[in-house]
Order: sequence, then C-alpha cells, then structure tokens
Amino acid sequence: MRIVNNNNQGTYSWTDNDHTHDVYRASLAFAILAWIVNIVALVFMTLGLLGILTKIPLLPTVTKFLPLLIFFFSFLSFIIFLGLPRAMKKDCETYNQSKCYNDRVKQLIGSDSLGSWHPIQGWACAIIASAFSLGISIISILLVKFDEK
Repeated sequence: MRIVNNNNQGTYSWTDNDHTHDVYRASLAFAILAWIVNIVALVFMTLGLLGILTKIPLLPTVTKFLPLLIFFFSFLSFIIFLGLPRAMKKDCETYNQSKCYNDRVKQLIGSDSLGSWHPIQGWACAIIASAFSLGISIISILLVKFDEK
C-alpha cells in the first residue's frame, strides 16, 4: 500500500496488526496457488504438444479446465485485497492506534488533507492476471482440444 503524505512519499507498513496482515497473507497465498497451478498447466500443455497427454486418461480434460482454476485463484487474490480497509479498521478498533484516519480505513483508494493512498503494483498485477486467466480459460474450454491424436 502506498501512502503519499504532503511532506514525503513512502510505502506504509503496518506492524503488529493481525487483521491487516491476514489480508496480505491470504491475498499472497491465492496468488501463489495461481502461480503453482499455472506451472502445472504449462507442464500439461507441454505434454500435450509432445503427444504424451493423450496417452494418460483424464489428463486432457484436466488440462482443459486448469486455466479456470488459475482464474479462480487470481480473482480471489485481488478480491481478498479489497477487504484491506475493513481489516485496517478492525486493527484500529482493536489496538486503538493513533495512526488511523477515518477515510483511510473506509477506502482502498483515496486522499485527505494529510495525503493520498492507493494499492501499488502487486494489486494491479493481480487484476491483470485475473483478466488474462479468464481469457485463457474461455479459449481453453471452448477452442482447444487436448485429446486429439
């Protein structure tokens, strides 16, 4: 999360905030799962190009639908991150922190008299990855035939 203050610019890091860290961890976990399934899909597609995939039962069907699983994990990764303001608010209420500003615990993107805040590159990458994986899922399910000999 990048917070730009009127005085300086920097990345803001929450420490000792369980709910906020949980959102970051959960989002990262689903991004990693999407990455792992992506590697498995690439291996299966390589096996398909080499003609080995058709020799193993059910593998062509599994390969066809793996991109859908990648989309699911990528989509969850960035949707979970939308819960960051609520998690920050829970941490503020739990720990009664003076760092908490009302608008910053209500919105993911915004600005106030102290500066502005917004997610940085990782969240944008998750959105783009979700869009691409949705497109690949549609192409894989509708157009690609992995079971041809």
